[in-house]
Amino acid sequence: MKKELPIAIGIFLGFFLYAWLRYVSFGPYAAADFLFILNKAFAFSVIGIMFTAYLPVAYRKLRRDILGYAAFYFTLAHFILSLILLPGKYYRHFHKPDGRICFDFKMAVTTGIVAFFVLLVIYYYFKQKKKSGVNPKIFGCITCIYYLALLGHVYFLGYENWAHPEKWHGGMPPITLISFILLLLFIPLGLYFIKFTRRDYLKREATQTDTE
Repeated sequence: MKKELPIAIGIFLGFFLYAWLRYVSFGPYAAADFLFILNKAFAFSVIGIMFTAYLPVAYRKLRRDILGYAAFYFTLAHFILSLILLPGKYYRHFHKPDGRICFDFKMAVTTGIVAFFVLLVIYYYFKQKKKSGVNPKIFGCITCIYYLALLGHVYFLGYENWAHPEKWHGGMPPITLISFILLLLFIPLGLYFIKFTRRDYLKREATQTDTE
């Protein structure tokens, strides 16, 4: 807890600063759009915390459960803020001239909701299995669904702006693009983690069998 909480807060503050510079200092938004910037920072921080939690150097030195809880609460904050901001001006560009919602935004919302509820499943599964141990097969399946839903959510939200650097505020890449890259880099890290989780699980199962 002594290391994990400052790391999560540091990631959030760093990403909040990035969002503020991109959208306010160099972009069309103002300080009055604080909730919009805050929402971006929460969403960005979830990806950053997940990526940090699975770094090989952190495997034995950090409590990933604490970072996982931080990512969950940041996701919850992002979910609530998105619902608050949804009727406002911030998502109007996702609507067609006749008022209908575009396909990309429908997919972004759908995959976002799926990712949120799968994360709820992961959260409660880890809480229940904290003492008995996490089954790597179940963990791998749930994580794969969550990862794919999150990847889809990020992609459909921002892919249209990725190939147009001239539209990047202050030349700063979109948060969705950075998040997408981090999620792609997360693949080998996730496989690395599952490998060690499976090894520890098999050792624990063998030990329990020997003592019976």
